[in-house]
Amino acid sequence: MSPEIAFVLLLLATVGWMAIPFIPAMLELMRPQDASPLNAVGQDSGQLTYFATSFMDRMKNEGLLGTSVPPRLGDGTAVRVHQNAAPLTSSREP
Repeated sequence: MSPEIAFVLLLLATVGWMAIPFIPAMLELMRPQDASPLNAVGQDSGQLTYFATSFMDRMKNEGLLGTSVPPRLGDGTAVRVHQNAAPLTSSREP
């Protein structure tokens, strides 16, 4: 086998291998199977500070911004506090 043919075969095999992840996308472009687009527009669309404001609201509602931290949140999960003098222990709860 000549070196040119070997190179072409290796190049085709490499391009084919790299194209494998794109096969589902190409099939969807040729024959669309989705009924409708996903409804991905949420209440946070267009608000750059949505996460920060909702996080601060939750911290205020749970009482985590005061001087003392409650032992449990509103949904019942335990609050773990980290301090320089007493670091957190690694406990695995189910």
